[in-house]
Amino acid sequence: MFQINFILNNVVHSIDVKKSQTDKLASENSLIMQTYHFSIDQVLDKNINNDTGNCFDCPFSFNQNGGKSGGCYTHSGMIFLGLCSKLSSINKLLLAGKIPNYSSQIIEQIKNKANKLNIDLLRLGTYGEAVTMPLDFISQLIPLAKKHTAYTHLWHIDEYSEYKSYFMASTDNFLLSKIAKNKGWRVFEVGENNDSIQCPSDPIIAKEKRVTCANCGLCSGNKLGAKSIFINKHGKKIK
Repeated sequence: MFQINFILNNVVHSIDVKKSQTDKLASENSLIMQTYHFSIDQVLDKNINNDTGNCFDCPFSFNQNGGKSGGCYTHSGMIFLGLCSKLSSINKLLLAGKIPNYSSQIIEQIKNKANKLNIDLLRLGTYGEAVTMPLDFISQLIPLAKKHTAYTHLWHIDEYSEYKSYFMASTDNFLLSKIAKNKGWRVFEVGENNDSIQCPSDPIIAKEKRVTCANCGLCSGNKLGAKSIFINKHGKKIK
């Protein structure tokens, strides 16, 4: 439907709206706004493995696994091919000088376009860290969709503590989940946690019992008074 790109904090941010392409997120005709975040170096090199400046210390990133995939869901199949295609497209736009620096006009452009649509879900950080966008900017994106999801691996850095209102702390073990909760975050843990609710769209759940992210909305930070969430580890086979 539309795509808007801009540069901020050495990251190229890409925000687009299109119909859902997976029934995990939303039904086929639903509109989803998604944000993608590529480091400048990654875009200039056109190298998806160079993800230090946008995925940071995520345990599933390439940079934390010696240049190999750590098992991120974006690193396989059609999702990965689409991500590489998007990176190539952004590389061409950047080299042609067609990606502007961030300004207040960016959010107004997005609002003008989004308000003409019926957007079911805002998915912050479909790829890369969405906390590289200003919190004020994010707070204006959220009302443009009926529900939103957001996660960050940077919850342990005090600089991002205010993002807990809208973001889940992304963790991968019980100890990290406990630390994040003590810091006031709701948690999304990759792994089983008895103190949390199983993600209703977890692939391990029978397909007829799953709930789409657009219908769920539990992964929306502290603004929602609910328990934390867990999902089974990446790559676990569906029974």
